[in-house]
Amino acid sequence: MKRNVLLSTLWVFLVFNLIFCLVYTLNYAANLNGKADGILLPQELLPAFSIMLEVAMAMVLLTRILKRKLNRMLNIIFGAAIAVLQLWGLTNGGPTFIYYFINIVEIVTCISIIILAIKWKQE
Repeated sequence: MKRNVLLSTLWVFLVFNLIFCLVYTLNYAANLNGKADGILLPQELLPAFSIMLEVAMAMVLLTRILKRKLNRMLNIIFGAAIAVLQLWGLTNGGPTFIYYFINIVEIVTCISIIILAIKWKQE
């Protein structure tokens, strides 16, 4: 399988996980008066979640159409950025076990994207 197709597929997988985690967390918080595990989820976080999700969705397309050099760079940068945000989410106490589980899946996916991008040789 071509590297760009594999990377794009991983971004699709990541997008589905991000959406599921976001929907689950917001639903969980809504049932607890805006709090998840005692942590208030302010409206100001929604744009940040939206930006992260938009970047991941854009990478599905960009990974398919960009040339290798820029493609590698963006996969490494955005994969690392999302992994760091997810690590931050883990350290700030998620609401439930399922939140931790999905976060770990997202981090492993981002690390896989980074490794594949770094090892991407000329085809």
